[in-house]
Amino acid sequence: MSTPVRLAVLQSIVDALRAMGPQIGCTYQVARDEDVTLDRRNLATVFSLPAFVVEPEGGGQREFLPANRIKDRFPVVIYGRVDATGLSDSARRLTVFEQLAADVERCLTRDITRGGLAIDTRVLPPREPYIELDPVNSVYLEQPVEVVVRRIYGQPEGS
Repeated sequence: MSTPVRLAVLQSIVDALRAMGPQIGCTYQVARDEDVTLDRRNLATVFSLPAFVVEPEGGGQREFLPANRIKDRFPVVIYGRVDATGLSDSARRLTVFEQLAADVERCLTRDITRGGLAIDTRVLPPREPYIELDPVNSVYLEQPVEVVVRRIYGQPEGS
C-alpha cells in the first residue's frame, strides 16, 4: 500500500523540523525525534523543548488542470513550544518567539519541494504569539505553512 502524497508531505515537514539545530544555523535544537510529531498532544505537558506538532488544516484549494492533473494547495499548521528562561533581554519572550519562528522557516526552506513531493512550500507569517507570564515563561508558536502539490487526479499517492 503506497502512502498518500499529503501524508508524505506532512512527514517531510516533521523530518525537516527534527533536523533543527546549530548545524544548520538554528538557535534551538530538537533533542529527540518524539519531540516532533503528527499526533496531536498537549504541548504544555512536554518537558523536552523545543517541541512541535504538525497538523493539516482544513481548507485549501484545488485547481483542475488539463490531462487529468490537479494542483492542490493545502494548509498546514506547526504548533511549537519553547521556554524563555535564562535570557537577560527585557523582551525575552518575544525574542524567543521570533527565534523559534526563524528556526522553523530555516528548516522548511532548505527543501521547498519536500524531497520532490511538492512544487512549493510557503512559510507564511506566524500567528499572534501566545506567551505565558512568570514564573512559567512558555512561548507558543502557531506557524502556518502552505504546500503546493501537482499530481494526477485519482492517484492520491502522487506521480
